[in-house]
Amino acid sequence: MPTYNPKTLWIGGSSNLTRTYIHLFGHDDLVLAGREEQAPSWAPKDAKYVPLDLTRTEFDSSLFQNITSLIIGIRSLIWEDQHELLLVGLKAFLDKAAKEGVQYLVHISSVASFDQLGSQKEKSESTSLIEEPCSIFERQSEDIINKYRCFESVHLRIGGIFCDSPTCPNSNAFAFQSRIGPSHSMPVLVDMNSGHNISLAIKLLLENLQQENQVADEYYYTRPIKNKAPMAFGEYLEQYR
Repeated sequence: MPTYNPKTLWIGGSSNLTRTYIHLFGHDDLVLAGREEQAPSWAPKDAKYVPLDLTRTEFDSSLFQNITSLIIGIRSLIWEDQHELLLVGLKAFLDKAAKEGVQYLVHISSVASFDQLGSQKEKSESTSLIEEPCSIFERQSEDIINKYRCFESVHLRIGGIFCDSPTCPNSNAFAFQSRIGPSHSMPVLVDMNSGHNISLAIKLLLENLQQENQVADEYYYTRPIKNKAPMAFGEYLEQYR
């Protein structure tokens, strides 16, 4: 008889975070999915990859073969103005996943989904006035997922990430700026976390869902636990140096 090996379908999100996760934990239990027809060049040669376009609404049952869990990290395509298409596609995809027996879902969300701009614009999420496209998309994605009580699900709300990938934009930005300016002139406070920390959080959340341990509806993980408050931009530069 064929061996049943339950898999997790990882959909979209930051390729740098996915690479870090694979570097730490491997990919034997993962199926990678993205908009490209072929696996991206960074994916391990033996990794299983499936093309998945969430701007469509029809999904074949074969996509869910042996899939019991989902990691969803899709981001808004602000330059393509496809938010509504993605949200409709996400709902259609989850409808199909529910019919195919998927049980667990980790959503890599963002602090942008929850009143991120309150201090700057004096707006509250309860007023539904958050106007930035990314904020709207992240919040609506969470709202859609929350309607599916058939999944054991959790939202992991993150901010900026440093990853060990050579293409990580945040790491490259710090590498460049660390060479050109004094750190004391950059007092702006920022919240950042590492891809290592976020990957570990994803792994632990998924394992706890699968083991039916109690998990909250959402978690914030915008900085390492040892950082009690946001750090000045210049402090990050000093540490990079």
